[in-house]
Amino acid sequence: MAILIGLALPSTSRGAASSQFDDNNENWTAIGDAECVGATFQNTGGNPGGSVTIDDLATGGVWYWLAPGKFLGDQSNTYGARLKFDLKQVIGGAPNQFDREDIIIEGGGVTITYNLPTNPVINGAWTTFDVTLDETAPWKINSLSGLQATQVQIQTVLSNVTSLRIRGEYQTGVDTGYLDNVFFGLRTATTAPTTDIALYAGITIEGSIGVIYKIEYSPDMTSWTTLKTILLSDTPFVFIDVDSAHEPRRFYRASPVP
Repeated sequence: MAILIGLALPSTSRGAASSQFDDNNENWTAIGDAECVGATFQNTGGNPGGSVTIDDLATGGVWYWLAPGKFLGDQSNTYGARLKFDLKQVIGGAPNQFDREDIIIEGGGVTITYNLPTNPVINGAWTTFDVTLDETAPWKINSLSGLQATQVQIQTVLSNVTSLRIRGEYQTGVDTGYLDNVFFGLRTATTAPTTDIALYAGITIEGSIGVIYKIEYSPDMTSWTTLKTILLSDTPFVFIDVDSAHEPRRFYRASPVP
């Protein structure tokens, strides 16, 4: 029987929408100068695990990742939280990058846009972006040259999101864009963890909804191996380790990911 270590944290928010692309493309699509409307799922090469990818048609336009329905509607609980995602780009030929609105969120008759501080790394590792969903971040109205978005305008958008777009094309010419680990409404845990023993073959996490947790295991509590990262959607959350049956014992721990 596995000996289990649990984590208890008080809940601080409602659940966040997420796509980690473990099994399929989760209905992500593309709009603009993309080779196909639907995102292509690949079960390897993500950050880690699976991801989605789209090729650029290179016709002179620009294409965006288009979020599915679970990211739309009333997202007012995400105000003050974060939009976090991973991007990668693979280009053909010499670098020829260009600037454009990187994130576009529409809702309630208002459009807010955001310019990321950098473009994804070219032909390299994944780049993680983390954007605050409130007026402390440089959200602009309609375009990058628009006025700074106010608290009321951002809350208006989030109260009835009709479109969430993330730029997938950064290169003039042939390129391929990759997307992974999208979290809309991510929050940071602020309470130190405590542990307890549970009498079942899994780990129970009571924590902050909308926060990513890393689950690790160890046979002897001297070295730890990452088993899974999850976005806490309910509390308490029960995770079952289906690979533990053949092990004489396993210890588990969970901790919030910054």
